[in-house]
Amino acid sequence: AQNAGSGSTVYSLGGLTTNDMTLGNSPTWATTGIDFNNTNQYGEITDFIDASTLTVFHRATESTLTTDATLISQYGTATSNRSWWLRHEYSALNNPYELIRSADGGSTNFENYEIASASVTTDQCYVAQWVDGGGRSLWLDKTVKSLSLRSGIPQTARFNSTAKIVVNAIIASGTPSVFNDQEVKASAFLTGAVTTLQRETITDYINAL
Repeated sequence: AQNAGSGSTVYSLGGLTTNDMTLGNSPTWATTGIDFNNTNQYGEITDFIDASTLTVFHRATESTLTTDATLISQYGTATSNRSWWLRHEYSALNNPYELIRSADGGSTNFENYEIASASVTTDQCYVAQWVDGGGRSLWLDKTVKSLSLRSGIPQTARFNSTAKIVVNAIIASGTPSVFNDQEVKASAFLTGAVTTLQRETITDYINAL
């Protein structure tokens, strides 16, 4: 309703930068968002993110699945171009949300932090943050969640990947993979330090769309 409404381009809003998203395999434009399936649909944005502190806002409603599912990522596996990945691993115990970060683009110097998930049918804003020189956090709307290390080693840096930013998938061996079944209302990216008030205000704006 607040974007193109049809076609293969999702236009970036505001005026600071132009970072349009190209849709792959025709996700459906609905009145409340863009509906992606868990088979082959995705959206991708040419890289514009550096290695500084990153906060990702992603408002979506998931449908129940039985496999791993990507919410949003910048994670190219074939060329050691991994950076960050917010996923929902339905196939694991307690269906955890997971925050993944690679420090060097590969699969050795990486961390995977998780929380047990809530209902997957909730319309909510996922707010994931990876701090340059520090830790990581996940908020569901404005509620901070307690994370625990699932695998890897705690990292304090995030690789400055040139991979595309992908909604609903990662790029595995050059091909979109690990799809989700979600309706996406909005995604936003903020680099650099952010205060609690700024983060919560942006979350409120996104949830008011």
